[in-house]
Amino acid sequence: MLLTGFDAPVEQVLYLDRVITGHNLLQTIARVNRVGPEGKEKGFVVDYVGVGYHLKRVLDTYEEKEQQEILGCLSDDDAELNELVKAHKAVWDFLNKNELEDLTDIDAFFDMFYDEDIRFEYIKLYHELTKCFNNILPHKEALDFFEDWKSFTEINVLAKQHFRDDRLSMKGIPAKLLAIVDEYLKSRGIEQKVAPISIIADDFQKHVNTRTRSKTKAAEVEHAIRHYIDINIDEDPELFSSFSEAVDQILEEFSGNWTRIYEELEKLREKIKNREKEETYGLNRKKQMPFFRIFHKELFGNEKLTEDQIAQNVSLTQHVFIIVKPEIELKGFWDSPAA
Repeated sequence: MLLTGFDAPVEQVLYLDRVITGHNLLQTIARVNRVGPEGKEKGFVVDYVGVGYHLKRVLDTYEEKEQQEILGCLSDDDAELNELVKAHKAVWDFLNKNELEDLTDIDAFFDMFYDEDIRFEYIKLYHELTKCFNNILPHKEALDFFEDWKSFTEINVLAKQHFRDDRLSMKGIPAKLLAIVDEYLKSRGIEQKVAPISIIADDFQKHVNTRTRSKTKAAEVEHAIRHYIDINIDEDPELFSSFSEAVDQILEEFSGNWTRIYEELEKLREKIKNREKEETYGLNRKKQMPFFRIFHKELFGNEKLTEDQIAQNVSLTQHVFIIVKPEIELKGFWDSPAA
C-alpha cells in the first residue's frame, strides 16, 4: 500500500523482495526518486529478485524519447564507481598541476590557495568527489579512495579556518559522510566548532608563528584582518574601511615580498587592536566617533584636520547626535520607513 501514490521525499532506499511488473514497477522504483533533503543525491534500489528484466519489458512499451528519459535517471554500481575514479583522478591531476604531492604539507596548500581561482577550483573538485562517495558508499570498492578523501577533507577544513572562507565549510556534506569525517578530524586534533582566533586575542601571534612560511603567515594575518573588518564595519564604517584600504595598500606596495608584507600587516593588526587609544576629542568613542569620521571624510577628504577643522567637526558631530539620538529612541522608529 506504500507503493503507488505514496510520496515521502526523505525516502532514499527501496528493498525489492518480490516480483513487480508493468507500470507498477516504474511507480515503485520512483518512490525513492523524489527530490529530498540536502545530502540526498539520488535514490537506491536494492533488488533481491532480479526485476531488471521486467523493467526492460516495461520500457519497451514506451516511446524511444520517454525510454531515454527514464534510462537517464538510472545508473548501476559500475557507472557510480567509474564516476568516483574519475573525480578522484581529477583532484590529483589538479594537485600535480600545482606541484603538490604531499598531503601533509598544509602550509603548501595554504600558499597555493592564496589564489582565489585555484581555491575555488579545488572546492568544486572536492564537492564532486564527495558527491561520488555519497552515491557509492558503503560498497567496498570505494574504500580504496577513502583515505585520500579524508585527507582532502582535512585540507578543506583547515583552509576554511586559515582563509575565513565559508565556501570551504562542511555545510552540505551528507550525514553519513559527516559522521565518519567528524571522527577522523577529532583523531587528528582538529575541532571544527572552535571559532578562529580573533586578531585582538593575545595568543593570535603565537598561533600565526606555528606556520613555517612567510607567505602563509602573511596570508593568515591578512584574512584574519579582513574577517575582523567584515564583522565590525557596521560599527564604524569609515574607520574599518580605512583599515581595509591599508591592507590593499600593503599588498600592492610590497607585492611579492612576503616577509615585509607580514611585518606590515602585523603593524596594522596592532593598530586595529589598540584603536581605542586614539584621540576622541571628548566624543563618545562608540556612539559619536563613527559620525566624526564620516563627516571628516565627506567634508575634508583624507587631509589631516587643523585645530579649527577639528573643532568644527566636533561641533557638527555633537549637533547631529543630539538630533538623532532622541528620534531613534522613539517607539516604532525602526518600523517606520518615513521616520
